Amino acid sequence: MPTGEVGMIDLNDSSPTYETLVSLDEPWGLAIGGDTLYIAQQGPDTISFMDISTLSNPDNAEIKSALIFPNPASDLVWIANRSEAVDYKVSDLSGKVILSNTLQVDDSIDVSSLAKGMYILQVEGYTGSYKIIKE
Repeated sequence: MPTGEVGMIDLNDSSPTYETLVSLDEPWGLAIGGDTLYIAQQGPDTISFMDISTLSNPDNAEIKSALIFPNPASDLVWIANRSEAVDYKVSDLSGKVILSNTLQVDDSIDVSSLAKGMYILQVEGYTGSYKIIKE
């Protein structure tokens, strides 16, 4: 897959080919909300979005990915597109939990007390972990 693009491949096709859905300038974050894919871009400081309702998910599994910004951050980190409160944990690279709390809707995580460096953010109900950088 080319750099700076979001695309798709139909794996059910006998000769699958890559199809570009959208070209991006310095993509750095993805999030899915309902039938919409949100793509954060550093270069132009924009968030693009596209309808993904026509894409298939054979297992019908719910995929929930957080859009974390800004990253790197100096004071506050936001998690976009949330409609409910979530619990979160921020850990250092050794796995030690540094911060944990419940994040209310339209609230942010205060990272101003953290030393400069890399941390891991886990958000209840979202897949995976997210690298955040404190500057």
